[in-house]
Amino acid sequence: MLAPFVPSVSPKNQADARTIAWSRLGCTGSIPITLYHSVFRRFMDDCKLCPAHPTDNAFALDLSVGMSRTFADGEARATESRDIFQRNGIYLSKSTINSKGAECITDVDIQVNGNRIVILTVRNELCGSDSEPYGESILSYMHSTWPATERSTMFNFPCLIITLFGAHISFSGAVWTDRPQCQILSTLPLFYHQTDQDMHIALARRLGALRKAINSLTQCYLSASPSALPLNYPKDYSDPCFPDQHQYQSLDSDMPSVVRYHYLRWHHSNKLVFVATIVDTGEEICVKFVHQYSRTVHKKCASMGIAPRLRGFENIGGGWKMVVMACLLLNGTSPFSAELDDKSLVFIKIFGKRANLVHEDVREKNVLVRANGDASYVLIDFDWAGIVGEARYPINVPKGKDLWRPDDAVDGELIMPEHDIVMLDHLCSMHPHGW
Repeated sequence: MLAPFVPSVSPKNQADARTIAWSRLGCTGSIPITLYHSVFRRFMDDCKLCPAHPTDNAFALDLSVGMSRTFADGEARATESRDIFQRNGIYLSKSTINSKGAECITDVDIQVNGNRIVILTVRNELCGSDSEPYGESILSYMHSTWPATERSTMFNFPCLIITLFGAHISFSGAVWTDRPQCQILSTLPLFYHQTDQDMHIALARRLGALRKAINSLTQCYLSASPSALPLNYPKDYSDPCFPDQHQYQSLDSDMPSVVRYHYLRWHHSNKLVFVATIVDTGEEICVKFVHQYSRTVHKKCASMGIAPRLRGFENIGGGWKMVVMACLLLNGTSPFSAELDDKSLVFIKIFGKRANLVHEDVREKNVLVRANGDASYVLIDFDWAGIVGEARYPINVPKGKDLWRPDDAVDGELIMPEHDIVMLDHLCSMHPHGW
């Protein structure tokens, strides 16, 4: 279970054009790189699930043995790494980048139609120089891609960045939204013991995933004209600053099986929740991206009229789920207030126990009160919800002075129905109106 998403580069400070999201100095980026292009989601899935092919095992052994050696300097290590990649069918070469008055020579890269789809930066050893290989790779990506972004504003120019520093390797993804953005996807030591099969398999899978990603990126750039987009983009509304998902399989019987939409704005600066509009009807919806979500609890609550209508739910790869629902905040609801009546409070308390379900995150922003005067409510945010006895807390459960939770609401422990009740009692104590 993953920690809650809390971006440090949110829409409010995206206005600073100098900000480059690259996971250093507390800068995590506003949207994870895996939501900008499917090639990165497939890479993550392949790293975990793809069986290692014999050629990948041979590649892993070659790279581990070769990079575990010591070299006189970084140039010697870079030459050896290039030779290893080429012996195993991945052909890289040096190139010169000229952009905005800057000139640099990459250690090695792969280009398709003049666009760099892989950049490999090599440093001899950890702490062997003052340069930061990851940061230098991002600058290479930025200067090599910058001219093309001015010609094509609707394509995000995905690229894989590999850094080799001593006997360590890391794989990162880079895209161009309204600026360069980069995120590490995986990193491994290469000097593992020869009997460590788990480490060898992990490396072999990543090298196999790299081959697949290179093939996918090659096809992406070969098929892309300067303004071309993936087929599922509504071309009139594409914006590389939003996730690459622009359609979903409808759960509604009165809608087409595939519904296309475009994004309007970021709805919640601390969550991956967006307001979008359906292309054919203009209806506004909420689109949410999460690693963990209970479709079961959401559907149960929606069937009872106490949750937004669930419009779509898909696993999109890379560990991500896409949840599409009615956009209630735009249709007569407001956060929890003293208008919630006693009958509704009692119903919330008994609902979980009777249905054998837990919500867990019963706090002010997740209990919405209808504005129609009947003091009824709607629950949202089913990220942690689930069946009693199965649902557990994720890592780094947020709690403290500004967010009260029961003492036994801790990482990895079962979520209990009693937790929903005491959190609701605490919420009511913050909004007293006589109960």
